[in-house]
Amino acid sequence: MSSRIVIIFYTKPECSLCEDAATLLEAAGHHWSLEVQMVDILRDPTLYDLFWNRIPVLEFADGATLEPPITRERLTAFIRRSLPEP
Repeated sequence: MSSRIVIIFYTKPECSLCEDAATLLEAAGHHWSLEVQMVDILRDPTLYDLFWNRIPVLEFADGATLEPPITRERLTAFIRRSLPEP
């Protein structure tokens, strides 16, 4: 596997889109070394105000964000662009 890719996953309980994104991240973790940091937006009023109508949101180390619809294809493209140059 290549370098670890850090992804911040903004989510909240009882969010079906978040559950779908988590499943995609789990599958992607079989192909790439991912460090997924789950952040419940309900625990932080600032994050809630920022993301309440946008979750799930994935934030990569370079600051790029992936917002719905989060598909396998879009997630793969974002992961690949996050990989270090060979």
